[in-house]
Amino acid sequence: MRKADGTYVWWHDIGTAQRDPTGKAVIMSGACIDITEKKRSEAALRKSEDRFRRIMEQSPFSVQVIFSRRKSYLAKQCILQLWGVKKEAMEATTS
Repeated sequence: MRKADGTYVWWHDIGTAQRDPTGKAVIMSGACIDITEKKRSEAALRKSEDRFRRIMEQSPFSVQVIFSRRKSYLAKQCILQLWGVKKEAMEATTS
């Protein structure tokens, strides 16, 4: 949505119409929420994840990341091939 000052923002809106017996909309009600900051945060997160993945792929090492009681492995394809493990098998062990 374009604001009066010419800047653009992201909006999430939801609404409903109340209709008369003929089906004609007679009252509209709804709400709009500015979600610009959420969209900026999501874009920043995607950028950070992309940067991490590029670093990971350029690294000669595999990295093990442990979350709480679950294990999640991030490994370069060449490391997985060296171990003789398919990526799908690694993902199955971390779910």
